[in-house]
Amino acid sequence: MLVEFYRAGEGRLCGWIATPPHRRPFQGSTMAAGRGIVNGHYHAWKHNETTPLKPALDAMYGQWLALRDGERLALEWPVHPLPGVVATGQRMRKQRASVRRVAVRHSIG
Repeated sequence: MLVEFYRAGEGRLCGWIATPPHRRPFQGSTMAAGRGIVNGHYHAWKHNETTPLKPALDAMYGQWLALRDGERLALEWPVHPLPGVVATGQRMRKQRASVRRVAVRHSIG
């Protein structure tokens, strides 16, 4: 999955666009820059605490700061199917195949 992050509004806004494999891109939300997603690693990094992701977060933050309006920071993540989950297209085909088709004849008269 390709996800492109961008800055806009003279650096006051940020947003993202995601492109799943074999699908059309879709626009994510646009928000005020600086309002980050908080999780354990991000919180530790932000407060200069120990986290194994510090080098990666430092590098990503440097790339983010270097972006100008209109430029995008593109990241690509591998997509792995969840075990035991059938893809939507396969599920729909199976549902259609399991539907019993009945021929209906209309008589006039």
